[in-house]
Amino acid sequence: MPTGFKVFYLGTAGYHLHMLLYHGFIDSVRHDYIEMMFHHVLGMFLLLSVYLTGMYRVCLVVMFTHDLSDAFTQIVRCICETTWKKSMVFFGYCMLYSWIYLRCLVFPYFVYKSLWTNPDIFHGANLKMDKYIASLLTLLFVLNIYWGCLMVKVLIRYKKYGATSELNESDSVAQGKKIQ
Repeated sequence: MPTGFKVFYLGTAGYHLHMLLYHGFIDSVRHDYIEMMFHHVLGMFLLLSVYLTGMYRVCLVVMFTHDLSDAFTQIVRCICETTWKKSMVFFGYCMLYSWIYLRCLVFPYFVYKSLWTNPDIFHGANLKMDKYIASLLTLLFVLNIYWGCLMVKVLIRYKKYGATSELNESDSVAQGKKIQ
């Protein structure tokens, strides 16, 4: 195991476990509850699986690409609670660009390289986990595409109506009225 990886992994796994428990038991049920719960459960299965099988490179790529784009996501979530609309739009674009680049381009490329071009990913253990890990990573990639499309819709809606609320909220924008 690479030096420092265990500390980094345990910190990241602890954060994701916290998010799973918080979302499942404390957070209010919103329109995306099922998708987020699926994401958190999938993330925990993935983190545990790649750690137990020794696929450290795949684990590092997943954590690196997701944690970097999550930084902008958290900034946008904080700014949404303020009146700083221009800052929110700026960081919204930063979030979208980092999301598309890291999660939709870099993530699948390096996962493919790690899983399918290295003949001995399991260091001679001859495990048959590659299809299982690949299916979890594919599901995570599909979720990344899904949320990326939602972000594009929100930004288009903002450009069109000036609204910054979520897509499914029943407000005047959802009914097609321009906000002043």
